[in-house]
Amino acid sequence: MTPSLNRLYRENIDEAGLLEALEPVFAAYARDRRPGEGFGDFTVRSGLVATPGSSQEVSG
Repeated sequence: MTPSLNRLYRENIDEAGLLEALEPVFAAYARDRRPGEGFGDFTVRSGLVATPGSSQEVSG
């Protein structure tokens, strides 16, 4: 488990857009996570959010 800070995934979307954006992310987490892997670690490993401390911007 890596220490992490909150990172922006999507910006300025309404509730319907939020649910639409996150449904495939939660499905991928349920399907592809490693044993004991937390959600935040999964999102970094899978490239959904930038690695903590990187200057990489996440598209969305």
